[in-house]
Amino acid sequence: MAKKPSYEELEERVKELERRSVEFKGAEQALTESESKYRELADLLPQTVFEIDEKGNFTFANRYGFESSGYSQEDIDRGLNALQLFIPEDRERVARNIRKILSGEKSQGHEYTALRKDGTTFPVLVYSSPIIRDDKPVGLRGIVIDMTERKQAQEALRDSEEKYRGLFEGASDGIFLADAETHIILDANRHAERLIGRPREELIGMPQSKLHPPDHAQYYEEKLRKYVRKGRVLDLQAEVIRKDGGIVPVFISASVVTIHGRQVMQGLFRDATEERGVLNLTEEITTKQAIDKAKRLLMDRHGISEKEAMSRLQKESRRQRRKVKETAQAVISSELILN
Repeated sequence: MAKKPSYEELEERVKELERRSVEFKGAEQALTESESKYRELADLLPQTVFEIDEKGNFTFANRYGFESSGYSQEDIDRGLNALQLFIPEDRERVARNIRKILSGEKSQGHEYTALRKDGTTFPVLVYSSPIIRDDKPVGLRGIVIDMTERKQAQEALRDSEEKYRGLFEGASDGIFLADAETHIILDANRHAERLIGRPREELIGMPQSKLHPPDHAQYYEEKLRKYVRKGRVLDLQAEVIRKDGGIVPVFISASVVTIHGRQVMQGLFRDATEERGVLNLTEEITTKQAIDKAKRLLMDRHGISEKEAMSRLQKESRRQRRKVKETAQAVISSELILN
């Protein structure tokens, strides 16, 4: 038969229970104060902060949560469930992810389409973690980030990139994009492919200097580095070399732009073959006009034939080692009197 505890032992047990009761009440009060501070801080955040039980019913939402969803504390008191805040197509996935997190799986963030009380929708990103009490999950606590502005920015960027790509590909000039520091080609449009005779896959990753004839590559490289350092626009007459070895005269207009935070050289290469042909033809015409005028002056001045006048111009040009056109211009301006 068990020994009956003495009066002293009973008194000691009562005191122990009283001490534990005081400690429990202190801990309970501290917990209550902690929860109160947590909720006060949550009300200051510009995102939705929430808590739900294991069935998905809301037990807490901060001020922003009510403002963004259109629901109220009364709705929570009446048993508002988390699934009601998402479009029907997302609810099965939401429920599945709640179960996974309650079972211990770490949340990496989930994207859903949220549903306001008035029926309007908006994109959200939800992060959550289990609420543990007595070593058991009793619900979830998390944060909901409204993705509307981010999605709009992404769509605007995508539209902008599509428009840029359309202009890039449709340009009548060859366009090359190269890293401003390494001068490695990052992209090229279709006209650039035709100009150089290489597909884009070959051009990307190629040093920009490889676009030019080897004996002039260093000259163009130094020019580019100089203009990049000074941040100026580069306008340059140059030559590029095709894959088949052919040389093409070009006009280059290059500048440094920032794309996605990266400094990039954007170079417009215009095929100058036709322009050079026009310039050569113009040069031929002006040369012929100058020589014809100089010949007439010599013929009149010395009474000689056209053939003799031309012979004198050529002989003087060889003697002075300059072009016949320059000699003819000197005759026209009376700087040179040929006997």
